[in-house]
Amino acid sequence: MAKRSSPNTGVSRGAVTGAGGKRTARTRVGIHQVAAACGLAPSTVSGVLNQRTDCRVSTKTRDRIYETVRRLGYRPSLTAKGLASGRTDTLGLIGTAQDIEPSNRLCYAFEAEARRHGYLTLVILNPNDPDAEDKQVTWLDDRSVDGMFVLPCEDGPHDQLAEQLRRGRPLVTLDAAGRLPFPVADVSADYQHGGRLQAQHLLELGRRRICFANGLHSCWVVDQRIAGAEQVLLEAGCPEPLRMNVPFEIFPIMAGPAETHDYIRDFLSRHAQECDAIIATGDELGIIAMGLAMQLGLKVPQDLAFVGYDGIRFAANPFMPLTTVANPLDDMGRAAFQLLRSQINGEIGRPQDMQVIFKPSLIARNSTLGS
Repeated sequence: MAKRSSPNTGVSRGAVTGAGGKRTARTRVGIHQVAAACGLAPSTVSGVLNQRTDCRVSTKTRDRIYETVRRLGYRPSLTAKGLASGRTDTLGLIGTAQDIEPSNRLCYAFEAEARRHGYLTLVILNPNDPDAEDKQVTWLDDRSVDGMFVLPCEDGPHDQLAEQLRRGRPLVTLDAAGRLPFPVADVSADYQHGGRLQAQHLLELGRRRICFANGLHSCWVVDQRIAGAEQVLLEAGCPEPLRMNVPFEIFPIMAGPAETHDYIRDFLSRHAQECDAIIATGDELGIIAMGLAMQLGLKVPQDLAFVGYDGIRFAANPFMPLTTVANPLDDMGRAAFQLLRSQINGEIGRPQDMQVIFKPSLIARNSTLGS
């Protein structure tokens, strides 16, 4: 049986049951229903609720309007407000679908800064799929977000990102400057510098026979880290580094899959005597490789020193703290929001002039220094 409408409003107070017993969507209470319940003109109610200075009503009438709003559960339509103002106070964020702590922390810093300035962030995860990226950008555009913060896929033409830029949509990318076929406002870290920090630290400790703990299936960010480390090792006259080239999908590395751990253990058992240090392309891979090396009886760092990248929280574990390189993730997230906000507010420059690159830092721990 359908619920009765509230007196004098003509508006259902909940989901209703229609013909055939099917539930229909609840009707949203609008300004006209509030006005009808108060016996006032919609313009008067709107003037009070929007606190217009030209709306002169008695305190009693004002109180009656607010009481009716509370009783009926009226809320202003953000869609209508956005159409009138040209803004919706919402942002879109497209991040990685992998559960990677550094990306999560950076996106959280962006969302927290946006929230502090009154924005709601719609978050979408992308499994590195170019077609999904185009659909997700379109989905956010259809919802009239004020701007987008996007981690673009590794490959693909990025047609919808280019379309957003062509139309002047505020847009900031993460780690995309120099790898997209068009200029874009971007926030990133100097990953080559981070790789150089890894190699320089090991050279300062007298380590010269280096192995990269890396995945066979790489990405642009990791390639930059390896290139920076290789440059330092080459200039120092070190032997050509070994590479693990782990052939499996390496996330989530901490929880498996088992064949990934088996591969790393087998590689170390065969090649540990050929190197005196491991440069891991990520902390999780470095921690697993270090643990497996200790299972094989190798002493860390005496036999084999380890340095990772990412600065994840578990790298500071009390069992064997891992030396790592960390990006200033909070600063990067906040900077991405500020770049986006400056575009939304009309402080527009050329995209290539709106690129912020942060320097990572080395955190030296027991895995290279010893206890």
